[in-house]
Amino acid sequence: MVEELLRRSGLEKHFREIISASDVRIYKPSPFVYRAIERMGVKAGETLMVSSNPWDVAGAINAGLQACYVNRREAPMEELDLKPHIVVKNLSQLAEILAGLS
Repeated sequence: MVEELLRRSGLEKHFREIISASDVRIYKPSPFVYRAIERMGVKAGETLMVSSNPWDVAGAINAGLQACYVNRREAPMEELDLKPHIVVKNLSQLAEILAGLS
């Protein structure tokens, strides 16, 4: 499902690998889920976690990752005392932002 979303939005070229909680068999909000990227030799702070779930965003930030909140419904951010690094309305908007950075 995630791979199809990335393909449709034009984001797939920005990802080396997709890691799921089911792949590591540890579940959120454990920081070990988010830090699974370290097994690829990537530092947490060099990684952008993308989610439409505010609790995922908070979990990623707590684990030391950068986070993008996909706020499709323009909902107010839950009061988690953690702010995402990027907020977008959809994945296409994120693709435009990332294209501008490369």
